[in-house]
Amino acid sequence: MQHEITIPLCYLQAIRLFAPKNDIRFYLNGVAILRGHVVATNGHYIGAIRHMGDDTLPQIIIIPGSAIDFYVKKAGRSSVKDVSVQWGERKGVLTNGNASEYFEPIEGVFPQFERVLCSHAEASGNPQFQWHYVALFEKASEILGATRKQEFKAFVLPNGDEGCARVLLPDCPSFEGAIMPIRSKATAGMRERIAAEGLV
Repeated sequence: MQHEITIPLCYLQAIRLFAPKNDIRFYLNGVAILRGHVVATNGHYIGAIRHMGDDTLPQIIIIPGSAIDFYVKKAGRSSVKDVSVQWGERKGVLTNGNASEYFEPIEGVFPQFERVLCSHAEASGNPQFQWHYVALFEKASEILGATRKQEFKAFVLPNGDEGCARVLLPDCPSFEGAIMPIRSKATAGMRERIAAEGLV
C-alpha cells in the first residue's frame, strides 16, 4: 500500500538536526513522520513539529537522515518550499517534481516521543545544559525562519535541576522541543562551591 504526504522542506531540514548519524539504536538515525508530527531525537534532546498532515496514517515512516541530506543537496538553493514524501513497504522517495531522492525507510519502532515533550509553562531550578545542544535549537530556528539578528531564537524553559526542559521557537509555534540537563557530580560540586564561597 502506498502512502504520500506533503510537508514543508524546512521541517525536514530543521528536524534532521536532532537525529543522530550513527546511533546503535538504528531507528533513531532518521526523521520520523507519525501521528501528525515530524520528529527526531537522540535521547538527550528532541525536536518535533506538528504539521497539518493526516495524523491517522499507519504507524510511521522513518526517513534516513542521509536521504534528507542528499535530497537537500539535489534541490540546491532553488525555491523548493514543499516536498512530497511517498512510501510503500520497502521503498520511499522525496520529490518535488524536479529533484528526487529514493531511500529505504528505516525499520523499527520509534519511541513514544509525546511522553518526553514537556507542557510546563513556568521556569524552575537552575539546570546546566550542553551548550552545543542548545545551539542546535537556534540553528533549527534559523532554518524555520528566524533571522540572525533576532534577540533570541530559542526559548528554554527549565523544569527543575534534573527535569527535561521545554524548548520553544518563537518563529515556529508548531515546534515543541525538549532537552535534558547535565546530570553529573561536576555540576553538583560547582553548585556547592558557589554556595560555600558566596559567589552569588
